[in-house]
Amino acid sequence: MKEYLKKKQPELEELNKELAVSLEVSKVEKEIADVEERTVSGESEIVKEKTDQANVLKEDAESDLRKAEPIMQDAKKAVEKVSSNAITEIKGFKAPPEKCVMVLECIMLFLGKKADWDTAKAEM
Repeated sequence: MKEYLKKKQPELEELNKELAVSLEVSKVEKEIADVEERTVSGESEIVKEKTDQANVLKEDAESDLRKAEPIMQDAKKAVEKVSSNAITEIKGFKAPPEKCVMVLECIMLFLGKKADWDTAKAEM
């Protein structure tokens, strides 16, 4: 038995060395995994924070939209009441009232056009 153990001793020592190397590799891999986990955890916090900020912006936008919708509906109803005679009358002004020009400039801005009386007149 002693002889058998003596023969196997170099083999056991080699296996021990391989095991030690394997153990060191495992430790390094665990350290790398720990660093990656901390990084991912930090990024997860950043993503959560950005998501929360986006949700606040979304809620604000939805609130603004809810407030603006009735105003838009009222404006749409008012526009539907404007007759072609009224448009012709406004178009015929050489120097329209200031409030009329202001409203038409707003409409031109809304349409993405140049905000001036000549452009508004041409669009009517």
